[in-house]
Amino acid sequence: MTTGVVEPGSLSAILDTTAGELSRHLNRGEMALVLVLADQPEEVRCSLAESARGRGRAEAVRFAHAAGMVLRVPETFILVAESGRFSVAHLDMVHSRIQRHLRSVSSSMRAKVRRVLDAAVDKALSSWLSADDVVDEVPIVHLKVLQDLVDAVLAEVATDVAEATERREADSAELTKSGTSLRLNCGSETFAAATWDAITQRALELHTELSGAAEKLGTSLGPESVNADGEIEVSATTAVVPTLGECRARILLDLLGDTPETMKVQVNLFRLSTDGKTGVGPGYVSGQGWVSEGTAAMLETVATKTVVLEDVDETLCAESEQYRFPFVTKLQMEGRDGFCRFPGCEVPAHRCDHDHIVASHHTDPTSDGPTSLANGMCLCRRHHVLKTRGLWRPATDDAGHTVEWTGPDGEKVTTKASGPLALVMRRRMEPPEPPDPPDLPDPPTPPVMHG
Repeated sequence: MTTGVVEPGSLSAILDTTAGELSRHLNRGEMALVLVLADQPEEVRCSLAESARGRGRAEAVRFAHAAGMVLRVPETFILVAESGRFSVAHLDMVHSRIQRHLRSVSSSMRAKVRRVLDAAVDKALSSWLSADDVVDEVPIVHLKVLQDLVDAVLAEVATDVAEATERREADSAELTKSGTSLRLNCGSETFAAATWDAITQRALELHTELSGAAEKLGTSLGPESVNADGEIEVSATTAVVPTLGECRARILLDLLGDTPETMKVQVNLFRLSTDGKTGVGPGYVSGQGWVSEGTAAMLETVATKTVVLEDVDETLCAESEQYRFPFVTKLQMEGRDGFCRFPGCEVPAHRCDHDHIVASHHTDPTSDGPTSLANGMCLCRRHHVLKTRGLWRPATDDAGHTVEWTGPDGEKVTTKASGPLALVMRRRMEPPEPPDPPDLPDPPTPPVMHG
């Protein structure tokens, strides 16, 4: 008879397991259930997951979506099922990014287009996951990096569909009211991300100003904490200082109310160029990801400032005598990294600090880290503090493209740069495909001997 008693030694074995190993073990368990569900009819997968997990319909739907992807991206599933590098959330995200575009396709063409998109995504993901450097150094796939890769593939292979999706989403913007709450659906992911960043930046400035005023008045802010959204929270004894969320509301109401000040929304767009003046193809928007060629062209036409970035390969190791990184180096760093370089962090690079991987002699006389793109990385303020305190230690052996972190427990976790410039750098590092063999003439006909 099986009981719920933990066997002697089993708990200590778990405690000896690193967080990364345990996470991969949990992911393999989820993939096993996904495989079982994939063998069941589509109409019963959700109910089976709900009864098996007992955690509500929302999670059951994610499991059902993941099960549907087993046959849609088979090569990808084979690579991640045993490795533990995907969770249900990863497969559900791939499903949702493809489904986002299928909503813009007529019902008569939807099945055909889905097969094309599935095949393109499966080929790209399986190729990426099979790369030696990824297999060896990044066992757990960063969810946002995966989303960017899927979006890049979809924008490239289905340009017209991607543009139709973005137009449809932009036209779906709406504002609703419930009591004292207003709910705004911006429609466009680009506009939503840019507006949120602009309001948050103003709110941070207001929060800093009010916090400083409170300290001058002798008001203690008390212990601070950071919630799941990355917002600063303070104890109830500091009611005189509004929270960051309250500061956002003040900024927005001021813009709509008695102070009709125009808010400037900043969108950073990265795009390839063939002439150094005009971009071509899809674009990458900081904080959002890849957008279609049509949306990128529209954003480029309304841009107030254009910066042509020099070839990253040529400027990678160029050093500055100053402590702070030059403006162009910061842009290159943001374009290379995409996000905070701490494992699993999703803070966009343009909202991060620009930090030295090896400390600069300006801050540590015993260190000699140069101020260069090769020795720089984007870190959000929270993870910058963890690095400064020595709780996590970074290192790189390929000029910042790969950063290996050593944690408090000694476990090593690797992150790869995932911004639009990193994709260009990665493609350049790939060996060229071998040329097709030349056509050989047919062998001569052997002579016939007559007796």
